[in-house]
Amino acid sequence: MNPTAAFEAWLVDYLKDDATLSTLVEDRVYTNVPPADREFPCVVIALSTGSESYSSLSGTPHLERLVYEIVVLHQKDDISLLVGIADRLETLLAGYVADETGFKARILRSASVERQNALYGITRYTRLGAEWRVMLQIKG
Repeated sequence: MNPTAAFEAWLVDYLKDDATLSTLVEDRVYTNVPPADREFPCVVIALSTGSESYSSLSGTPHLERLVYEIVVLHQKDDISLLVGIADRLETLLAGYVADETGFKARILRSASVERQNALYGITRYTRLGAEWRVMLQIKG
């Protein structure tokens, strides 16, 4: 498994394992696009951008700089319904350092995300969360 995929798998498990977050969204934590039959609210983790730095000696990647958007998604237009979940994500992620087999990651908050997607004036989805910068050091 590549390091980015390993980090994403770890992140999903880390969030699902939190008892407080689980009471708010159960096990509804998804990467990229949630399933069509999902229930709300749910947490969506989406990779926005990434770049690799290479070791000058071996040519293999040793550090990845990634940017993720991690948001709570709901079909209601009331953003206040999402605040508690977004706050819990902030508590779990801000400044966290994960030291796992295959990688070490430092997670830093970059910017707030608050959006409402509307079609013909009807709110379809409300998102609340943040953009997170991840420094992913590859071990091995």
